[in-house]
Amino acid sequence: MEKLPLQTLQIYKKIERVPADMQIKKIAIELENIRKKFPMPLKEKSSNDGDRGANEIYFDPPRVRNINLQNLMIRLESELTFWVADYRQLMDEIRELDRILPKTEHELQESDDKAQENVEKIIKIENIKDDLLEEFKKICISFEENETTSRRKIKKLETELAISQARIDCLEYELAKEKKLNKKIMNV
Repeated sequence: MEKLPLQTLQIYKKIERVPADMQIKKIAIELENIRKKFPMPLKEKSSNDGDRGANEIYFDPPRVRNINLQNLMIRLESELTFWVADYRQLMDEIRELDRILPKTEHELQESDDKAQENVEKIIKIENIKDDLLEEFKKICISFEENETTSRRKIKKLETELAISQARIDCLEYELAKEKKLNKKIMNV
């Protein structure tokens, strides 16, 4: 990996701390500042410089810095185009989401209303269910009471029937006796 100059590292560190659109603006401003500070291109020095040959290129420290800054400027411009493309893509996505948002909010509101209606229906159904269970319990209690009362009455009626049957048997016996007695009297 290529080792970056200190100034480039500082710019990268600045870029990492700022959101995307702010990074684009800052990179563009830094590029403009660099262009204003160092507008001179590299030039060939003439052979007047003593022991250098006529065809050699002479780089003094400011010119080396200028090359480094031009490289940095090229990198920053490529980064800027990357960020601009990314920014445009994000803006397109945001516009699409903004277009979809009202429809989604409307659907969400409708779903929420339907859910609220369903909750109200469920509460009503639960109340009706509770009322029906209460009514069922009352009917069961009433049925048990009626069954108990009916059993008592049946036992009472069975007892009375048994007593009546016993009386009938007694009366039939007496009637039979009377008939025999009546026959004897008639025969005599």
